[in-house]
Amino acid sequence: MKRSWTAWVALASLFAARMAFASGHGGGEESHEIDWYHLGGQIFTFFVFLGVLARYGGPALRKFFLARHEEVKKAVEEAQRAKADAVAKAAEYDRKMADIEGELKKLQDTFASAAQSEKQKLLAEAEATAKRIEKDTHALIQSELEKAQAQLRSDAADMAVKLASELLSREIKADDQKRLVSEFMQALSKNAKQKAA
Repeated sequence: MKRSWTAWVALASLFAARMAFASGHGGGEESHEIDWYHLGGQIFTFFVFLGVLARYGGPALRKFFLARHEEVKKAVEEAQRAKADAVAKAAEYDRKMADIEGELKKLQDTFASAAQSEKQKLLAEAEATAKRIEKDTHALIQSELEKAQAQLRSDAADMAVKLASELLSREIKADDQKRLVSEFMQALSKNAKQKAA
């Protein structure tokens, strides 16, 4: 069964600690001389520890450090891209700010032109409406005048007939009426004869 690299690192660490403990508490005698045997064992244990660590933990550590290196590299590249974008946007904003007065002037001119054309359009529409109202008013006045004149003529004719009728009834006697009827009948018969001929 293959152990993970962390298990091997833990095992090597325990072994190194055991060797260090054993060398430090060897025989109970204090000695100022170097014990080459124990020192060699400790060095050997350390190299074994490094070998185990490199053998089983090396690929994982290499993989970890490569992944970390790639993450840092990507982060640096993203930061550089963000910086370049920010610089480009700042330059664009600076250009726009420098040109803002020109843009405002263009907008003012555009609005003034639109307002002027709208004013002309409204004035033309108002003038056309006023002419149409004036024409309709003249036509209405003429129509009402003609109606009033016709009514006055009708009223005057009725009044004239009424006055004539009253005048005739007061002034004409029975003999005059007979004579007028006789003259009227003769005129009718004369008129009928002329039409027949």
